[in-house]
Amino acid sequence: MRDLKRFGIDRGTIWTEIRAHRILRLRKGWVSLPTISPSEIRAVEAHGLLTCSAAARVLSYPVENAHFHIRSRRDEVNEFRTTRRKTPARIGACVGLVEMVIDYSTCQKAEWTLALVDHLERVRALTASDWVSVENAIPEAQRRIVRMRSGVPESTLESVVRFQLTQSKIHHTMQVPIGRYRVDFVLGRGLVLETHGAEFHSERADWERDRRKVAWLRADGWDVLEISYSQVFEEWDSVLRTIRTALSRQRNGRI
Repeated sequence: MRDLKRFGIDRGTIWTEIRAHRILRLRKGWVSLPTISPSEIRAVEAHGLLTCSAAARVLSYPVENAHFHIRSRRDEVNEFRTTRRKTPARIGACVGLVEMVIDYSTCQKAEWTLALVDHLERVRALTASDWVSVENAIPEAQRRIVRMRSGVPESTLESVVRFQLTQSKIHHTMQVPIGRYRVDFVLGRGLVLETHGAEFHSERADWERDRRKVAWLRADGWDVLEISYSQVFEEWDSVLRTIRTALSRQRNGRI
């Protein structure tokens, strides 16, 4: 209500819109468009703001399994509620991006934190001083992940694979131009690693384009491994063994 009044919309107009059901009154001082999500409504009714994976999902940022997590002034604290020391900057019913990253990095898996910060870096959502604020507010283990951020990965899947390769101490280069194509990863002397998201093969034209790309790379002398979303998240140990075997063949000069 305060924000609307600041933009010159008087109280009478606001209540006219509420009675016409064109906007919703969530609680005293809070209104929204009818398109608001159930989690945002729940957060406002609980006198809090969405944060962590809940805010990431609402704001269309990378998230694995979003759970209801809010920042609140209230003293009750549990795994879904983080007490707010001061009123943070907000985006609608969500905390601002700095606060979201702080909570996300201390609550979620490291690979998903990297996916989030890579995405934010790619779209330049945070300033240099914002990143400093994030790093100063989190433990060293999470700080190392945040400092790994890069705008190069083009998808959540690429960020997660980057994390896993780094953890396994496998040197890699991302988004490498080869001929008329660009490949996701190059490992070792000539191993190309291509990732395919959950929507892989959803369009035949995309599938055929990928087949042409892989055929051209192999004809040009590259060894190509293709891995899917489910393989990365459900069978990574098997994928890693395959990668190590291919790299070993390279070192032994068998490819």
